[in-house]
Amino acid sequence: MTPPGKLAVELLRFGHRVLRLFADRTTPAAGLSASGSSLALIHRGRCGSTVLGTMLDQNDRVYWDGEALMPPSLSERWFHRMQGARGVSNTQDLKVLMRYAGTRIYVLSCKGQLGSGTISQLVRDLSDAGFDRFSVLERKNALRWLVSAEIGAQRQEWHLRRGELPRLKPVWIPLHYDQQKSLADRLHGLASWHKEVGDCLTGHPVLHLTYEDHIQADPTRAYREICEFMDIPATPVRVTETRLNPFPLTRLIANFNEVETALRGTGLEWMLDE
Repeated sequence: MTPPGKLAVELLRFGHRVLRLFADRTTPAAGLSASGSSLALIHRGRCGSTVLGTMLDQNDRVYWDGEALMPPSLSERWFHRMQGARGVSNTQDLKVLMRYAGTRIYVLSCKGQLGSGTISQLVRDLSDAGFDRFSVLERKNALRWLVSAEIGAQRQEWHLRRGELPRLKPVWIPLHYDQQKSLADRLHGLASWHKEVGDCLTGHPVLHLTYEDHIQADPTRAYREICEFMDIPATPVRVTETRLNPFPLTRLIANFNEVETALRGTGLEWMLDE
């Protein structure tokens, strides 16, 4: 059962989304792009997708729908059902949700394979729904990605608004995962996942971005790259989020010495120094 306080928050979020939907359906689209293009941003999370999405959402030529196929809250589930999405299939739901973009470019955030099962099926689902452009956002330092994910899971803190101060709370990093996979196996698996994404997107228009090169120092660089890729003006935007975990790994990882030992001789040692 949902606690009363959480329910009140979800009702408020739902109200905000309904107001946005009303504005989307009543605001004239004069002067906006009529290209009908759609962009899928594919990633594994903890890579700057949220800050990039908040910037794209400020561009009048873009309809940013976030993680529309992966609703994490009650309010989003209610909202998508109201829009007509029923969870029947990725393709059917996307075709319903995409109509709210009007003449703007519909942009979707795809974290993992979603309900498609495999990456190749995800690409087919997106293509069948009408997506004609793709962008892959990767975090090259997989250890940093893992630490960020563990912090989010253990502390339930995923984002930090600009102007707020980050809090240092070290976390323990498991040295073994499902089926006794080692930490190094987990980190190598992330690189393999991104390689598979690249292979499955062969022949499609793709923009490759990395957290380290396009987000970390200046998130607007990724925003400008996306706008150029979609052939729309990069109108001025505000960066509303800041780094949640800017501290060195020696301070973020409670069992740093164990992690350092586990990665010795794996070719991943460089990740410890960033």
